Amino acid sequence: MTDCELLELAAKAAGIQGEWVIDHCGDCHPRGSACGLLLPVEEANGHNAVWNPLKNDKDALRLALKLRLNVTFTGKNGHEISAGRRHGPLATEREGLDLLAATRRAVVRAAAEIGKTLPQ
Repeated sequence: MTDCELLELAAKAAGIQGEWVIDHCGDCHPRGSACGLLLPVEEANGHNAVWNPLKNDKDALRLALKLRLNVTFTGKNGHEISAGRRHGPLATEREGLDLLAATRRAVVRAAAEIGKTLPQ
């Protein structure tokens, strides 16, 4: 699943709407463009903002809070990050070199799993 598909499902799970835009540095298009959701001005505190919780810590934290996701550090020496709900993780990522990026991705993947279960 591409980053754009993950973001679309995560936005669906959180009830976030806006216009999808192409940004930079990702896996959505042949030239490596990434997408984000251009939020309506009233949701973006009066100015244009692109929602992308894969790239933005604030967006990822707000997504986790909105969906009431638990984020835990598991595995040997705490090198796995899991995001999920009371009944267990919906997504797990290996820390790798970037703890923040792995945490954001775990949150978005968990949100996407929730989004998959929602009706069109």
